[in-house]
Amino acid sequence: MTELSGRRKNHNILPLITLAIFLLPIFTIIFSMDASGSENWIFFKNHLLPESFYNTIYLTFMASALAGLLGFLSAYLVNFFEYPLSRFFKWSFVLPMAVPPYIAGYVYAGMLGYTGNVQIMARQILGYSIPYQYLDIMNLNGAVLIYGFMLYPYVYLIVRSYLNGSATQWVESSRVLGLGMGETLRRVILPLSRPSIVMGTGMVMMEVISDYGLVKYFGIRTLGTDIFSLWFGSGDLSAATRVSLILLVLVISLLLLDTLLKGKKKYHLNVSKSNPIRKMKLKGIAKWSAFTFSIVVMSIGFVIPVAQLIESGTKSIGRVDLSALGQMIMNTFKASSIALVIIVLVTFFLARYSAREKGVVARIVDQGVKLGYSIPGAVIGVGVMILFIGLDRSLAPLYQWLSLNKSLVISSSLFVLYFAYASRFLLLGYNSFYSGFMKHGSGYFDSARTLGMGRFKASIKVDVPMQRMAFISASILIVIDIMKELPLTLMLRPFNYETLATKTFEYANDERLQEAAVPALIILSISVVGILVLSNIQKRRK
Repeated sequence: MTELSGRRKNHNILPLITLAIFLLPIFTIIFSMDASGSENWIFFKNHLLPESFYNTIYLTFMASALAGLLGFLSAYLVNFFEYPLSRFFKWSFVLPMAVPPYIAGYVYAGMLGYTGNVQIMARQILGYSIPYQYLDIMNLNGAVLIYGFMLYPYVYLIVRSYLNGSATQWVESSRVLGLGMGETLRRVILPLSRPSIVMGTGMVMMEVISDYGLVKYFGIRTLGTDIFSLWFGSGDLSAATRVSLILLVLVISLLLLDTLLKGKKKYHLNVSKSNPIRKMKLKGIAKWSAFTFSIVVMSIGFVIPVAQLIESGTKSIGRVDLSALGQMIMNTFKASSIALVIIVLVTFFLARYSAREKGVVARIVDQGVKLGYSIPGAVIGVGVMILFIGLDRSLAPLYQWLSLNKSLVISSSLFVLYFAYASRFLLLGYNSFYSGFMKHGSGYFDSARTLGMGRFKASIKVDVPMQRMAFISASILIVIDIMKELPLTLMLRPFNYETLATKTFEYANDERLQEAAVPALIILSISVVGILVLSNIQKRRK
């Protein structure tokens, strides 16, 4: 009995230790604060912090509100109505997710500038230049528009999935009772969709807070950009740590707000028994209004940025160093692949435990994995660097004994970047595997154990083959997100180490927008292919 109890204890402790390792950057920031602030911190707190905090809050809430509106309306239209190209829009509304906001910001700033296509056409057709203030997008409201149109698919996907499944029986019931579509929308669809809207807008908030490239290029001061300026501009890691802690508290507050807005209401409906919704065929003004809305959203979010990138890319391809471009692609895929292996191994184990075990430890694991993805990349970057610099200092005697000529061995290596990626994107692998384990249950695994297989062998022979589709989905999501990740890569990469994302950012910062189009197009192309493959996988599963 004592031996069995010991095994059970170890079985519960190992997932906690594994999770704690990847949450160490967050704990490091919390416990590494010094008592007295530096001069940089005092100046920043007194003169710059209010503006940065206001800009961060404004961008977060306004962008998530716009994304929530666009995402809900898009899902509502394609689920309940038929209008021109509605079937095309149903899957193409996802495509703006492939366009990182910072790339869209470069595109629109270039298009609307004095030498951009819009001003050139105005001078050629109208004979004069449009006043700059009417086309100035490099400000807070311009950033809100970029974020809203690029990130609304997070809301669209969640709301569409809900409306296409659990909500159908309630909508059909309201029709039977004689409610029109307007009353059904107000009294049935909107109240039922609230949890999914809140969930989607919560993800948008996390993406806005985590972004660095767009606000940096637009010259907008936020808490995220301040971390970079204090660390790399002033060389003050202590002040950067304090700003990271403020940002961490803000994120945790938003997570609590998200939980509060969802409320205690839970909807447990049997989706498998839901019949497909009978779509209403729109006519007249309603038909063309729905079509116009869809075209505008798709054009701003995807068509215009892609068309502009293709035009710029064709003009600049001759000026691109192909060998350097090849090295960037190799660096990007190497980093993505190594981080992918780490994430898959860790999340397969954590998801399997969390899906099959009940109790406090399983709930802690489930919530802890979600925390890492919610924390901005800049905050994780600071935590990772403090953690590994401290480790290097602890190992200094060993380095001297080995006659190494540098003191920062681990913190100046690519391992730091791989670890940071894994810490940031654990949730992407966890969600895919957790859904797979919940779907298949533990019956086959238990049968294999009954037939005499050990726990490890049964997992390899039974669980791994059954999680094949989850592995494909997780791999696509992880590679796409790591490929687009900018703050972590900028903060932790070794000297002269370039990826597609960092080179795009560097070109744009140097106002070489045409050259930035080539690596941006590669990122975009891979993202689009990955999203289409994921859509096809979900369609087959359905």
